[in-house]
Amino acid sequence: MNFIKHLNTFFLYQQKEQRLSASHLSLYMALFQCWNYHRFQNPFVLDRDRLMQLSHIGSRSTYINCLRCLHRCGYIVYSPALHKGHKPRVSITHLEPPSPNMQLSFWKTDPPDAPMHKNEPVPGKPGPASGTDMGALLLKIGAHPGPNPGHNNKQFINSENSERGAHTQGNIPTRNEVLSWFTAASYPQIEAERFFSHYEANGWKQGGKTPITNWQAAAEKWMSYALELKIKPNTNHANNTNNHIHVQQQKNYGEPL
Repeated sequence: MNFIKHLNTFFLYQQKEQRLSASHLSLYMALFQCWNYHRFQNPFVLDRDRLMQLSHIGSRSTYINCLRCLHRCGYIVYSPALHKGHKPRVSITHLEPPSPNMQLSFWKTDPPDAPMHKNEPVPGKPGPASGTDMGALLLKIGAHPGPNPGHNNKQFINSENSERGAHTQGNIPTRNEVLSWFTAASYPQIEAERFFSHYEANGWKQGGKTPITNWQAAAEKWMSYALELKIKPNTNHANNTNNHIHVQQQKNYGEPL
């Protein structure tokens, strides 16, 4: 099996093929890879997960539709599973060129050994003279500089720095400011230390995501929760210890059941 000739013939057909899309071509190449793995034996068992991974098709319905379309177009012979224990199989159709003189479109204008650029020397033909002014050539190349790799990230870095600077100016308090505010509000100093340590550790963000814009309001909310925890009695533990299991406490195990 000459797989290079087969692929060239397949792409010859694709020059005028209007029924197939990119998903069909991707699935066909995945099928060809599996055919190669099975040493070009027809038919071979289909591995749906492997084929979907190779072809980058994420939908099972798209996968089945592409298989059926390739079957209708004559590129494969698809044999679906007849029952639960049966595995689907497929055969790759051997392709013949539409015409002996037909070639791929990008070879119609340029021969296979043609240079990609006008100034590139053709094999067997003399190249440019050795006295070419390389300084002028480099100057001409430098007149059209390529994209700067760091330019794409410059705007994002500047916006991130500006956002970080706006967040750090006046919104993040110091430890002394937090202690002074808690003292003025007649709140315990231990709660001030807990409040500052908590939000200093997560970057002064509410829930670890939203930056805090008013830390005094966050402190008020902190103290409201702290006071609720102190006032609310913990009765669950007492109830559980008093009557954890509804059984007879004073039981005589000497009596027969």
